[in-house]
Parts: sequence; C-alpha cells; structure tokens
Amino acid sequence: MKKEVRVLNSALELSEKWDCLADVYFKKKEFLNHTEIYNPCQKHYYELYINEELSAGAIVYRLSLSYFTRKIGRENPISDNYRGSSICFMLRLDRRKKIY
Repeated sequence: MKKEVRVLNSALELSEKWDCLADVYFKKKEFLNHTEIYNPCQKHYYELYINEELSAGAIVYRLSLSYFTRKIGRENPISDNYRGSSICFMLRLDRRKKIY
C-alpha cells in the first residue's frame, strides 16, 4: 500500500475529489478559496493519498495571538515574540479504506 501526503498552499491546488470528503460547506473548495481572497490567514492543506487515491485531508490555520487575548490587569504569560498557533480541521476519512 503506497501512502503519500501532499502539502498545498492554496485551495485552487486541491484535488477535484476534495469536496467528496468535506462534510460541511465550510470545508469545500469554493468556500476555502473565498476565505483566501477575503480573509487570508496562512492556511495550508494536507491531502493523504493511498494508492494514488485521495483518502483524507486536513486544513491547518496559522493564527497570530492578539493583545485582546490578555486578561485585563494581569501579566501576559505569552511572550510578545510568540509567532502564533495552529488550528487543524480534518476532513472525514473514507471509512471503507484502511489507512494504517
């Protein structure tokens, strides 16, 4: 069984089969492309191929921390040099296939 992970920087690069794995509209290519244009946030996309067929995907958002996340009157426990954090949203797996 051949496994391959592809890392993409744009929704336009996603496989045509991406939408088949997306369980909600907000994970579909059309919406992801729209957010890249109007709300860029350093997203990366991961596609898992098993035997050259798309089997799973993930969207990883790179977010910067804001000073608004501080509690008023308390010292910020996070350094001002902190680059941000990542949030990952998985697309559902094709449950008919084993990936391990």
